[in-house]
Amino acid sequence: MLSRAEMLNGELKQEAEANGGVYMPLRIGIGLNTGPCVVGNMGSDFRFNYSVLGDTVNLASRLEARTKDYRIPIVIGSRTAEGAKKKFAVMEIDLIMVKGKKQPEAVFAVLGRSEVETDPRCRDLREVNAEMLARFRKQQWDDALEMVAHCRKFANGFELSGLYDMYEERIGLYRAHPPGAGWGGVYEAGRSDPQRALWAFAKTRWARFSAGWRSLPAPQTGARHYHQARIAVLPAASHCRAPAPHRWSE
Repeated sequence: MLSRAEMLNGELKQEAEANGGVYMPLRIGIGLNTGPCVVGNMGSDFRFNYSVLGDTVNLASRLEARTKDYRIPIVIGSRTAEGAKKKFAVMEIDLIMVKGKKQPEAVFAVLGRSEVETDPRCRDLREVNAEMLARFRKQQWDDALEMVAHCRKFANGFELSGLYDMYEERIGLYRAHPPGAGWGGVYEAGRSDPQRALWAFAKTRWARFSAGWRSLPAPQTGARHYHQARIAVLPAASHCRAPAPHRWSE
């Protein structure tokens, strides 16, 4: 799929250059997980389609979303890594807790096909990366940063620079806000800390705002001006999900 995406991007680039347009490459993220699931035609007379359901599918979806955090194209679960290790070179990159799960999940990156295993850089990278993760999970931030620098030396050719950029950022965040003595190195996957702060701010402002305007009579200037005022209250949270606003009838 990634190879086909590269071919498509080449075609899009040629088309943009020929037409004088702007080249916008297609980027995709892939999350893979292995396990039982329900597959088939599902639904009712109102909505019926071919789909997949189950905890395995949900985790795969969560892993796909994490590709943006790790800045790599493929993230796979532990079961997939175990089943694919004879044909692909894989490497653990994190231990995460995803929404809806009670146990952490070890996640892996794909370094290449099985022939990559013979490359000494692959072996060295996995050893140094494992040491980096161990220091990180023990909250030894200085040592972890030093190991990140070592990882970069062996990661050339594996397209993992974004992953180690992320770890430098995460270490800086944990330095400013230590996770606590009982932390086991598990990262809670979901919104980033800045997003969590924005979401909390948005919910607080929404609660205060809704409590105020629900007790007021409908404005005499009409619904249009009322909605303009509502939008002005939460400009920074316009991308957050919030309860649908009450609409005044004219």
